[in-house]
Amino acid sequence: SFFRFIPFPFLHIFLTRYTCCTPTMPPSSAVVSSSKLCVSNLNGQTVFQLPGTVQRNQLQIENLVDCLVYVLDWCGSVVVDDCVRCTFVFGPVGGSLMIRDSSSCKLSVLCQQFRTRGCKECTVFLYCPTEPVVETSTKMGFCVYNAAIPRASSLIEQCGLDVAQPNKYNKVHDFNKGDESVPAPHVTFPAVDVLERHDFTDATGVVFEGEIPSSLRSALPEEILINCVKLDQISGCQASSSAGAGKAPEPPSTEATGSGELQPPLGTMRGRVKWFSRRRQCGQCVAAETGLGVFFFSRVVEPRNSQLLPDTEVEMDVTPSTKGPQATRVQVLAPVKRPRRKGPGMLAEASVDASLPSSSAPSVNEDPAQPGGNSAGLPGNSSSSPAHPRQHHPSQPRQAAQQVATRPSPQQAA
Repeated sequence: SFFRFIPFPFLHIFLTRYTCCTPTMPPSSAVVSSSKLCVSNLNGQTVFQLPGTVQRNQLQIENLVDCLVYVLDWCGSVVVDDCVRCTFVFGPVGGSLMIRDSSSCKLSVLCQQFRTRGCKECTVFLYCPTEPVVETSTKMGFCVYNAAIPRASSLIEQCGLDVAQPNKYNKVHDFNKGDESVPAPHVTFPAVDVLERHDFTDATGVVFEGEIPSSLRSALPEEILINCVKLDQISGCQASSSAGAGKAPEPPSTEATGSGELQPPLGTMRGRVKWFSRRRQCGQCVAAETGLGVFFFSRVVEPRNSQLLPDTEVEMDVTPSTKGPQATRVQVLAPVKRPRRKGPGMLAEASVDASLPSSSAPSVNEDPAQPGGNSAGLPGNSSSSPAHPRQHHPSQPRQAAQQVATRPSPQQAA
């Protein structure tokens, strides 16, 4: 009866974070090619983040159960929350990777900073030039990095991560060292006896073999078993198979792949203009579905000399570049018009004219008290009292009413 008075969102957070209950999610299709920056609420699926879909942005992963996640792109930062029995293979991360409240997970990552909180029984195959941080976690295994992923050298260069620096995966800083409230052991260092090579086959059938930089390969034993994991964008992940020992995987040849670069399926997408600088002749759009930031120059805008105000709806052709997604064509679909401002005198004059009926209203300079209709202030007028033919509304400016009274009538103009 107590839980009846608790709102459902707060009850859900309480049950998932502070009890042993695991959120149950219905299984769906086995393979997901995601281009969103947030992957959440999946059960038993294989997820591919293809090149060009993340880059300098932050990737958020949460509430996954029994999933395989392959990020074949470099990231600005990564946050993993509430995952159970999942395997993650990340491309290089230029910033930090944070994993929280997860259990029985396996991670392979190259990052600048690594931190865990509230995790248990996770294994991390890590390259990190700074000391990893562990907080309120137990049975965390840290191993040397042992993954070969497609286009690893190119992604590391784009990310700006210097893998020539010493790997400090085994110099873990434990915030709860000596704290008996956290079950021991907090950190372990298992030995690595296998090198995992991930070969990726895209939707067109082109195979991209996994590669590992020489500086990272030298940290592994020379005679080491190589397991080849076949990744398929259509059918998912196949079982690992032994590929031999003692030979490091080679980078993919340009003859087999054409250009040697895995082109991301960005294509045509719709979005809105976030900002545009006329002085710099460039701007940025935000994709409607993925929230991806796309840079563009004014020379690719159609039609030319269009007024690109914020929230202008556009359609753009997006291609990857060394500095992020860039548009080769920006078509303006629904331009946003800037509201036209009018002066207060013009508005007041128009309202005065509209308030007078056309048939019964006297002429502009006609005096109702004089039958001759002599206008006040003109020669031949003996009346000393100033004529004010129109009574202005108290809410209208007096100055506007006086301007209306001094206009010549049609009889005077004749």
